[in-house]
Amino acid sequence: MNKMVTSRDELLKYAKEIIVENGIDKLNIRYLAQKSGIATGSVYNYFPSKADLIFSLVEDFWKTIFKPEEFNLHDNTSFVNFIEELYNSFSKHLNKFRGVYTGQLTLMKSSDKYIGKQIEQQYLALVHSCIRDAIDIDTSIKDNVWTEKFTKDEFSKFIFDNMFFMLINGKTNCEYLKEVINKILY
Repeated sequence: MNKMVTSRDELLKYAKEIIVENGIDKLNIRYLAQKSGIATGSVYNYFPSKADLIFSLVEDFWKTIFKPEEFNLHDNTSFVNFIEELYNSFSKHLNKFRGVYTGQLTLMKSSDKYIGKQIEQQYLALVHSCIRDAIDIDTSIKDNVWTEKFTKDEFSKFIFDNMFFMLINGKTNCEYLKEVINKILY
């Protein structure tokens, strides 16, 4: 007997279980319905297509990996400590989710990839904004470090880009990046 689904989040939980247990290539609407004990049509009420399910997983990933309120930016937040905390959070979660990026997203049709990238870009913009805010908050940064060409915006983009490059390449810590920040800003 099929049960009633209580939430979209419950289905996402089952979808993540399928990915962990069987791999991303085994995730589909029918298997999700079977795993969650509901009718296939009920799953379609929440996710009209497999692409919609994947998009929801991508969004869920970003909501899990990056919660600005958890980084507790306040008057005495050290920029370098903020970057380390952010890096560690991303590193921990990225390893769990890497299969979705390397698996299903690469197999999607172009229009679906575009939608997936838009979702990702929204969250990346939020991350960049928080990095920029962390620069403003750190009162220990030398006053004379910023110039017309060496701006807070450009530096935050530089840190952001390098942090993601390191993560994508499997670097487990950001000690070198922290050293670069310390030598430049303090």
